[in-house]
Amino acid sequence: MIDPFTDHADLAAHLPTPSTLTHAIAPCVSGCIAFGSTLALSTFVQLKFLNVSTGTMPIPTPAAIGLLSVALASLASHSVAIKSHNLCKQDFQFNKVNKREFEKVGSVLAEFRQGAADNLVRVREKMDANSLTDRNMMAHTLRICCVGFVTFKLLGGRFWAVAPSSYTNLGSFARGSLKATMDYATKTNGKKIEMIGRRWGCHTCGSRQLFFNAAKRNGAKFHADHMPPKAVANQMNGRWYRKILGGKFAVKQRFFPQCITCSNKQGRILASATSKLRKHMSLSSGEKILRRAPNLAKAGGGESAHFHGFRFRISHLTGGVLSAITVCDANEHEIQNGNQKRFQMIEQKVRRATRNVVDATKSVMTINS
Repeated sequence: MIDPFTDHADLAAHLPTPSTLTHAIAPCVSGCIAFGSTLALSTFVQLKFLNVSTGTMPIPTPAAIGLLSVALASLASHSVAIKSHNLCKQDFQFNKVNKREFEKVGSVLAEFRQGAADNLVRVREKMDANSLTDRNMMAHTLRICCVGFVTFKLLGGRFWAVAPSSYTNLGSFARGSLKATMDYATKTNGKKIEMIGRRWGCHTCGSRQLFFNAAKRNGAKFHADHMPPKAVANQMNGRWYRKILGGKFAVKQRFFPQCITCSNKQGRILASATSKLRKHMSLSSGEKILRRAPNLAKAGGGESAHFHGFRFRISHLTGGVLSAITVCDANEHEIQNGNQKRFQMIEQKVRRATRNVVDATKSVMTINS
């Protein structure tokens, strides 16, 4: 006959203790916070000091800065996870001090008092062997960054989207869109844009307008935003090289969902920039040569861009994944060394998988030939 009390006792013995859960959860949560905070700091620096936004040219600039930001965020979450683990361990050990612990400490002190110089030499040699060399540290750092890059992309992150959102270019949260013409969106397109906006949010600020009273605007929370805006598209299509190349190279527009707040700010920015452009067009030909015409595409970037650093995204969970790889199901020695072996195992698995894909592709090509 099965004893239910014994079965429950065995089950309870295999369940994780509160201290174990704390040691696992705290580093993962702190890793997520560290990752998101690092990206928020990068967004702030790009906005206030670098004048970089999603519309900054050349195109690779926001992506390159975003790539560097994700690398730093990955390293920050890895480091914070280890420190968080150490804090939890110190608190747990402090609450668990008893007579046996003091006896262990006393026995250790007795060993050193015996003056065993050989033991000291062995300890130093062991510490030197376990310490990371500069070369290993560099390789370990690259592995952390690579795992961070892959995880960030798998969770839907985009490097260029770390930059502040330009009001006159694609925003950091741009996902779904519809084909557009110079005319305003039809009712059908407006309904589709509304559905895209409620799923993905405003392409500039990321807000899904959950607490917005849509009844004030006939049930609509989002505008169908021309991207690039009409004034920007007209100026770009008016360039001499586009006129020579013809209509095939004309700027094509798409509709993206944009909340009312961002739409109103975009309108103010473009109105001011368009006014400056008209003043420039009224100048004499000589003055036009000396003064460069305002670039409407840049009007919504720089300091005018939208800061979205505090907006949570699923890709911020990259920090939690890196923390889990570093701390979970690992012994103390592995954690203090950054869990090198686990990151090496991940690298080896990726290499094997890549090699298998290459070999399979070669075999298929050989059979087809």
